[in-house]
Amino acid sequence: MNVLLINWVIILVIGFFLSRYFKQPDTFKSGIISIIIGSIIAYGVHALWVPTSNIIWSLIAVGHASYWAGFFSSMQR
Repeated sequence: MNVLLINWVIILVIGFFLSRYFKQPDTFKSGIISIIIGSIIAYGVHALWVPTSNIIWSLIAVGHASYWAGFFSSMQR
């Protein structure tokens, strides 16, 4: 569980600084919303439908994919 929390903190720190660098604070918020939704869905699928052998690594992968997809999809030129 510690590995999961460390990865999420790293994602949020990098995302925070990137949103400040690009001067678009909405990208950070969009990334947070995406990581929450993606993680809840991934855990729900794990618990109710197809259990994985290691939920922590699954949540790390889903967290990275969800956060960065939400972050970069809301960037404006």
